Amino acid sequence: MTPWRTPRLQWGAATLALAALLTSSIAFAVAPEAAPHRIPLKIMQDSTSLAGIQPEYVPKGGWPPLWIDARAIELTPEGKLDLEQPTPFAPNMKWRELFEQYRPGQYGPQGSIRATREAQDARGCHPVGEMFGEEVLPPDRSSLAHTAESAETVVLGTVLGKSYGFYRGIPGQLIKLAPIKTVGLGPRSTRSAFFFFMPVGELQIGNERICKSDMRYATPPGVGEEVFVFTRPPVGENHDVLDVHDAREVVPIRQDGTAAVPGENDARTEARAPLLASGRQTKAQILTILEKRTDR
Repeated sequence: MTPWRTPRLQWGAATLALAALLTSSIAFAVAPEAAPHRIPLKIMQDSTSLAGIQPEYVPKGGWPPLWIDARAIELTPEGKLDLEQPTPFAPNMKWRELFEQYRPGQYGPQGSIRATREAQDARGCHPVGEMFGEEVLPPDRSSLAHTAESAETVVLGTVLGKSYGFYRGIPGQLIKLAPIKTVGLGPRSTRSAFFFFMPVGELQIGNERICKSDMRYATPPGVGEEVFVFTRPPVGENHDVLDVHDAREVVPIRQDGTAAVPGENDARTEARAPLLASGRQTKAQILTILEKRTDR
């Protein structure tokens, strides 16, 4: 299958095999600890961004959604996930095949469903670690200051709610923000809410559970907490999705006003050292940098 590519990010073949939308629904899965706060069950791509793509690159079932909530996953009448049914992302990939690919710290077609079961933790999770994509011409993220200076779009917002599902075929959580301050949005700065995704969280789909981890990211913000998102212009059918490509683009603010450092939870010394070397910055310092931008 031809990989699904976005203008700025090219996903690996294993991830990108998830390609077409399954639209029918019998019963719904429930995501743990979800506070949907009107989190949409599906968010489609902006059709204008797909204009001009050659027909042979269009998936047979049409373009998949950017986001599909775990609550929208088809279940059997008994409330179970049928592993022999196709995923909501690709008609040629069954849930059984997807689970066979899940391994801690890697994503690839290895092992068997039995081996996957043996790899589950005490909670009965299918453990999924870091997933990687190749970004084209990434902005400067060598420090938080450079990230704030170079991001095309910046949103500081308060978390209104979150839900769990799949974004571009990756499991995790979609977070809804009420903007406090925006940079680089122009007329869109009047929007009352934005969404962004973090590839971290636990999804309950019928009788199956997926535990997604990614130590590159800071701890996801909770409802009522503040977070900076540094990214590119919003995507999605309503232009309200902040398309995060890198852990350094999501910076939660702690109660004491300091910025959480992406990767600070990573036990790998080589990952922590460059992230912590410059010291912890504050919300006020980040806002000062943004005030100096001419596009604010």
